[in-house]
Amino acid sequence: MRFADTLVGALLDGGMTEREAAWTVWAVSYFTLGLTQEEQAVPVSGGDRVAQSVSGTSHPSLHRVLAHLDAGSFDERFEFGVRALIGRGARA
Repeated sequence: MRFADTLVGALLDGGMTEREAAWTVWAVSYFTLGLTQEEQAVPVSGGDRVAQSVSGTSHPSLHRVLAHLDAGSFDERFEFGVRALIGRGARA
């Protein structure tokens, strides 16, 4: 609760409305839990399974970004996600 309170305070001090701050903390919390769960559960060959299911015909957009779905470390993707949530998502 102290961390959530500190984060809400920082978001409010940064200019977010009360609703934006509350919903951003909610989104960051669930994003963090979800990515942590994924990191702990993904087998080493997890990307191969996705690649086998995606073709340029069946899923053209996913096929186009396939190389980026497993690229980078979980830390890099986490930092990107938090920046996206706080930087743009809250104001959308």
